[in-house]
Amino acid sequence: MYRSIRRYAARHYWFIALLLASLALLLALVRRAAAYSNPILYFGSAVIQAYAALVAIPFTIWVIYMERLYGALVVRLSLAKVSFPFLILAVVTAVSGITIALSDTGYAHAAYYIEFTVAVLLLPPLFSYIVDLMTMTARDVVELVEKNARSDAEFLSSALHILRLYMLEAHHDDESIRAILRRIERRFSRMDRIEPNPEVWHRFRDLLKTIVTETGYLPPVSSMKRITTSFMAWLVANKKTKVARSFIRYYRRLTQRYVEEGHAIEATRSLFLHPTVVVLRSMRAPATLQSYALEQLHLYLRRMAHLARYGDLTKREVCHILDDSEDALERVEDVPGKQGVEETIERLRGEFGCPRRAARRKKTPARQASRRQSRKAEKPGAGEAGRRQPET
Repeated sequence: MYRSIRRYAARHYWFIALLLASLALLLALVRRAAAYSNPILYFGSAVIQAYAALVAIPFTIWVIYMERLYGALVVRLSLAKVSFPFLILAVVTAVSGITIALSDTGYAHAAYYIEFTVAVLLLPPLFSYIVDLMTMTARDVVELVEKNARSDAEFLSSALHILRLYMLEAHHDDESIRAILRRIERRFSRMDRIEPNPEVWHRFRDLLKTIVTETGYLPPVSSMKRITTSFMAWLVANKKTKVARSFIRYYRRLTQRYVEEGHAIEATRSLFLHPTVVVLRSMRAPATLQSYALEQLHLYLRRMAHLARYGDLTKREVCHILDDSEDALERVEDVPGKQGVEETIERLRGEFGCPRRAARRKKTPARQASRRQSRKAEKPGAGEAGRRQPET
């Protein structure tokens, strides 16, 4: 309340000064109490009814809209925020009640001007508050949920649900979605402190389904990589093998959705290989789960080959995908399915004419000394020593 009043006073100080000067002039010209006896009764009653309508109608519309769009949780968390108009209504009602009681006394003229001043000065902050309330965005809702959520799990489930509903709207702001994702990322980075909660993975599953099948908007790959990686590590650490299997499938479908929009190389590396094969290998997940990830990788490679045969992927993209898949398989133990994926990679290399990636040579001290000597020999004025010598 005080913040809204201060903001309004800072913007319209000239209007407030003019209003107070006019009231002081009128008070000096008309001082007969009898002249205000009846006006104060009608004016006080009208002010109370007008403020009651201003508070009730927008608040009712806002509650219906928010509950339909985001659910009852947002309304419950917003109780502290929506108390401001009721506080203004209480102030107006109290002032009007006191001034009406003074209508037949010698203070009627002063009471009238007090009531008029209060009614006029409280109207702009209330109007500004109603406008802010009715234009509340999904970003504001998530910030409100973050401030009032009782736990990280409650915030994550609510934020994921709100993000999904917002992405389904016909018109949404990219910056708002990015801001919501950044808040979700910070909580996902602390997933190790959250107990296994079915509500969280159900909401995340719904979000992935929405991205894959129900909306044309794709969140940034970098944000989705951090979220999917942290979430898979959380499931593996809590031994939720069955849930992890289902999300490996969702990750494959999510990656294919990004591939359709022209993000084949980046999506394959960031949204499928790293959150599944690499995470499971580094966390030493059960062999059955790693084998299932390789099975999904095999299906994914077959799908990419199908797209390439019909011209939806270029040879360069296919070769990069095969190279990244081979790199992800390097340190994977001999689990069932690994040999089949390697054979598929070799077959697709031959089909699309992909050159084999050159073996990485380690920089030994002898090789580094030879390169330093060669660079020194290339300096001007070195004579015969300045000729470049081939490395051995």
